[in-house]
Amino acid sequence: MEIDPQTSTATENVTIPQAHESPQTLPQAAPSSNTTPPTLVERIRILENKTLRRLVPVAFATSGRPRITIPDSIFQKGAEIHRDFIICYFNGRAPPFSQISKLEIHNNPLNHSTLVRIPSEYLRQKILEKNIWYVGDSMFHTAQWSSAHSKLTPPLKAIQIWAHFTDIPLDLRHEEGYSLAGGLVGEPKEVDEFTKNLVSLPMSHIKVEVDLTVSLPTVVESERENGEVVELAVTYPWVPLTCSHCHELGHIVRNCLLYTPPLGKTSSVQKRIYVSKNPAKTPAKTKKNSHQTPKATGETSTKQKLNDIETTPSKTSTPSNTAP
Repeated sequence: MEIDPQTSTATENVTIPQAHESPQTLPQAAPSSNTTPPTLVERIRILENKTLRRLVPVAFATSGRPRITIPDSIFQKGAEIHRDFIICYFNGRAPPFSQISKLEIHNNPLNHSTLVRIPSEYLRQKILEKNIWYVGDSMFHTAQWSSAHSKLTPPLKAIQIWAHFTDIPLDLRHEEGYSLAGGLVGEPKEVDEFTKNLVSLPMSHIKVEVDLTVSLPTVVESERENGEVVELAVTYPWVPLTCSHCHELGHIVRNCLLYTPPLGKTSSVQKRIYVSKNPAKTPAKTKKNSHQTPKATGETSTKQKLNDIETTPSKTSTPSNTAP
């Protein structure tokens, strides 16, 4: 008899919160109505808003110039807004603007760099991963733009290139073996499908990041625990150009900022190019000479006529004297 009221009270206690929960679910639908997308007028107002306001008071430096202290959050906000920009540092003289004018770019001739806007995040990441690019014979490397980027062109010392290894043992043709072999040249990065699928057993392609300020080895060695030494030949199908004047990586002498060609050599080169580019002028000279030769013969013929005129009176004078 006592259990029945307890169970009844338990059931009553259960049903009472359910009655209270039902009104609680009603306010949850109310916030969803507030998350409606903005109307066209509101979006236009946000896009067309060009108004400014004063954020901090102006102070004065010891020199008397106006100065303000800008918090780092302002710079971080700007960097987040302009994160679709990458900066390209040219190694040497930058190419003409006409070669890269199809992109949205902003040149900075002071540090030989260019800001390029790439809205697609996927393409931007691919460009940053490749790092090294060419415009004609001008090489540049890319970096993500930030508010703290350097005003000077950072030196390019390390670069990722492909190294072709010959005669890597078959029991080393796996991820750890490729990593050990690539570490003999530089920092191992990846292999291609050609190497991963064992298309060629003697040849392996490994991408490594190397320091090109030192010479690249052409033969490396791997040693087993039993003392056996295996020699591996290494070739590099592509290595970036190095200036023969300043020995800096990434440009040729023509694009070197420290090289000024002598005036004598430039003039002689221009003369040789001028003659080689216009070989059709030599027959024109022969034609001109051929026109001049008749003039010379014409002059000699007139001289002969004058001589004949001078000699004819002497011949006619003798008959005139003998006539009477």
